[in-house]
Amino acid sequence: MKELKLCVFSDFHYWPGSYPGTKEGLKEIVRDAHEHQVDCMVHCGDFVHTGDASADFINLYHHNEWNIPAYGCIGNHETEEIDDFSSVLEAYGMKNEYEYHDINGFRLIMLDTNYYLDPKGVYHHNPPRSHSAPYKPANCLPPKELEWLRNVIMNSPNPCILCSHASFEQ
Repeated sequence: MKELKLCVFSDFHYWPGSYPGTKEGLKEIVRDAHEHQVDCMVHCGDFVHTGDASADFINLYHHNEWNIPAYGCIGNHETEEIDDFSSVLEAYGMKNEYEYHDINGFRLIMLDTNYYLDPKGVYHHNPPRSHSAPYKPANCLPPKELEWLRNVIMNSPNPCILCSHASFEQ
């Protein structure tokens, strides 16, 4: 049977002066991941609040001293202090807001649950400079992402693990 050993965490909230997440705290997570010999690390959103201004912190994670592969999802707070969503993708080294990675015979799928459905039935990504949706239902996947997800799962040669910031139970 295939095995995959993960270090998964969420809601680190690195934003000096506003939240308790620190560089020392991240270094401890990465050191623990190394000591436990994980195959990769996954943060499930709300890693930082200013993706474009936290590049040095994000690099501590993605380019860690033990070269542990590091992936992540976009949380609702990643857009809190930015004007352009593309700056978050650039800071995280992501081409799209959702993606997948095949590791040790498993497919890790990183989803973006930062969408809401407006009263007219149109899906929108949470706006910049906000940490929540202006309408409910929120924290959902729009049809385009659901279709992508369906294709990624159906065409995967590996068992799939879904990662997201918000729950699908809503």
